[in-house]
Amino acid sequence: MIEQVSSKLLQPIYNDDQPISTTMHAPLTIFDRLAYDQYVSSLYAYKPPNPSNTVLERGLQKALSEYREWAGRFGEDNDGQAVINDEGLRFIEASADCTLDQAMPFTVPTFLKLSLLSEGLKELVLVQVTRFTCGSLVLSFSSNHIVADGLPMSKFMTAWAQACRGIEIHPRPLHDRNMFVPRNPSIIKFDHTNFETTKRKLSNDSMMPHYTKDDLIHQVLHFTSEFIANLKSKASSLAFPDDNGGGLTLAYSTFECLVAHLWRVITRVRLLIYGG
Repeated sequence: MIEQVSSKLLQPIYNDDQPISTTMHAPLTIFDRLAYDQYVSSLYAYKPPNPSNTVLERGLQKALSEYREWAGRFGEDNDGQAVINDEGLRFIEASADCTLDQAMPFTVPTFLKLSLLSEGLKELVLVQVTRFTCGSLVLSFSSNHIVADGLPMSKFMTAWAQACRGIEIHPRPLHDRNMFVPRNPSIIKFDHTNFETTKRKLSNDSMMPHYTKDDLIHQVLHFTSEFIANLKSKASSLAFPDDNGGGLTLAYSTFECLVAHLWRVITRVRLLIYGG
């Protein structure tokens, strides 16, 4: 059983270690407005030893000083333009009455309790830290896709880890949103549609059926340690030339190998062009 212990709003802290109150806001770029207005949740599981919740909370506030948009809400400026206001990030502490090994592999109800995603969310980012009786913890990071996609999210997680360790956040994110201002009047210099969209003739037999939300199901995949070891062995066996002309073997992480494997499989299933 997973039980919520506390819930609070966190704001950024700076060099004087004090939160500041401000009416600053960040405008949404044209790309932000085209993104899906939905939340994406990622879970990270860690075996002990682990830092305390106080250290995680403090590091999170320092990381927010560089990623201020993550601690906000959608709103409007005086001109009615969509912006992100500064109101705080939701930080939730929870506890489980079992070990992490007993809870694995996670079922769909367990996933929902670990991430706490629901309809009508106002916070753009929610973080939940769930402690297990064995000392392990599961960190849930849920963010609105309009704020950032997978790459900025991974950069933020790195910045959070650096802040928890007391080291300088590097690299620092770029906040200049004026670089995405559309040309006025609009000028189309490249025919992206014809060159970047694959045109295929689909017969009635090859048309994929239209699925509704009710047709979707949750699928939990469990990869055995033997499968992962074999996958990493194959990936790391690839040799690349080094500066001296010799072979260089790279060691890939479990995350990198699994993501690459899933991408290859998904590409095949979707009948996309695949050359490996």
